[in-house]
Formats: sequence, C-alpha cells, structure tokens
Amino acid sequence: VTYFAALYYYAYISTGADQATVDNSILRVATSLVIYLTVAHWWSIFLGVYVPLLILRWRLYRGRLKLKTELRSLNVLERIYCNDEKMGAEEAYRIEKTIVNKRILLEQAQSKIWEEMMLPEYDPFFDYVQAIIHFAYVACFSAVFPLTPILVLGNQLINMRLHAYKICRSRRRPLAQKTGGIGVWAQLLHIVTVIAILTNCSLMV
Repeated sequence: VTYFAALYYYAYISTGADQATVDNSILRVATSLVIYLTVAHWWSIFLGVYVPLLILRWRLYRGRLKLKTELRSLNVLERIYCNDEKMGAEEAYRIEKTIVNKRILLEQAQSKIWEEMMLPEYDPFFDYVQAIIHFAYVACFSAVFPLTPILVLGNQLINMRLHAYKICRSRRRPLAQKTGGIGVWAQLLHIVTVIAILTNCSLMV
C-alpha cells in the first residue's frame, strides 16, 4: 500500500477535467516513480545490506578486543604458574586445569565458524517483495513514465550482484531446499498482471 498509494492517488484522484491538471498528475506520477526507483531503492539497499554488515563488523571488533584481553590474562596466569615455585600441588593442579580449559576455549573462539554464526539468517522474503514491486511498476505505470523499464532493469542488474554479496558476506550461509517453483509468488504475479491490465486500460480512457 505504501508503495502504490501515492501513485494511484496522483493518477486517479488528484486529476481533473482540464489538460493542465492531467499533465500535472502525470508529472507527479513520473516524479514519484523516479524517486521510488532511485533514492528510495538505494536507501533500502543501504539499510538491508550495509547497515547489518557495519553492525557485524562492530560486534566482531568488540569480540576481538575481548579475545585479546582474555589471551593477555591467560598469558599472565601461565607466567604465574611457571615462575611460582612455592605453589602447592593442589593449587598448581587447579591453575593448570584452568589454563588448559581456557586455552581450548580461546582456540575455538578464534574460529571463523563463530563469526559466521553471528550473522543474521538469510530471508528471501524481502528480495521477492522488491522484485514484485518493480514488476508492478513496469506493468502498471510504463505508459505514464516510459523510462520505468530501463530504471528497473538497471536496478535488477545491480541487485543480482548485491544479493550475491549479501548472501556471501553479510548473511549466514543458507541451507539448500528442493522446490518446484517460487510458490505463492507466482500467484501474486498473476494478480499484479490483472491489476496492471485494468490500470493501463483506465489510464488510456
């Protein structure tokens, strides 16, 4: 609704009988399409790809600082264990056990697997929504703004590389699932096609 309310409002409600009002409404629809396909789309890319990546890098930086602190404390404990000759057998056994356990945990904490586990899971829902919205822009309002297909094509070519980058760098590795198609999204495409036919017919009247 938020993506198409303004477009349908300018196309049908804010128009009038005189030619100047009609031209003004068409200009508003075209301007809204340009904004949605450029500034709004790029902002959504920044929020969906780069903001989670920046948050992840900050969390990794904090984790590495904490890891360095733990390594320094472990080195201090090892020096105490090696240099203190007056230490009792029971205390020496307890410190040795602590050192061994800490060393194992810190070695495991430096693995890349833990960094990948900090990534959010990949959800294709928003990618499908974005593709459906762009298809609707082309199908419904290309008659008003003929450059819409070119802008959408450019966005989709960029999105292909950005989605690959997002899956490889800023999302947890997804598990492969066998499927026979795109599911309910195919029915949604049929609905958008019917709405586009009605929209184009009404715009030509």
